[in-house]
Amino acid sequence: MSRYTRREFLKTGLAAGTLAATGSLPLFATRQTATDWVTLGKSGMKVTRLAFGTGSFSGQVQRDLGQDGFTRLVRHAYDNGIRFFETAESYGDMHRMLGVALKGLPRDSYRLMSKVTTHPGVNPQEKFDELRKLANTEYFDVMLLHWQHTATWPRTPAGGRMEFSRLSQRKR
Repeated sequence: MSRYTRREFLKTGLAAGTLAATGSLPLFATRQTATDWVTLGKSGMKVTRLAFGTGSFSGQVQRDLGQDGFTRLVRHAYDNGIRFFETAESYGDMHRMLGVALKGLPRDSYRLMSKVTTHPGVNPQEKFDELRKLANTEYFDVMLLHWQHTATWPRTPAGGRMEFSRLSQRKR
């Protein structure tokens, strides 16, 4: 009796499924890597498949490296093709540390994502500006509402929704 490895079984099953669904087998499968640039959802924004997160135990692991150790880690990731970096307000000093680590790298060569916490009475535009300055960047490519404490979003002075263009000083 022939024994198949799990990998061989899955490959055979995938090939059979592809053949059944399309009537043909793909000639060449493209290998995917962590450093491939992929489109983020329907946004059109390109990010590397793997993001470098800075929040292990709310950033404690990264802070324990000290600025020099953290900068070496970020630069190692960058030098090896990781160009998507993530931080959050709740990670303590990580905005500032990440800004220092990325200093001098061309801003258009990487993507930066942050997460913001909402608290009653806090102006979101002021919070975005504060985080942007801490991270030493003109803009965030992605901003997530992270740890929500309010059921409503403050209105802008004009009474409308906050537009994405107001999240940054980026010149389009």
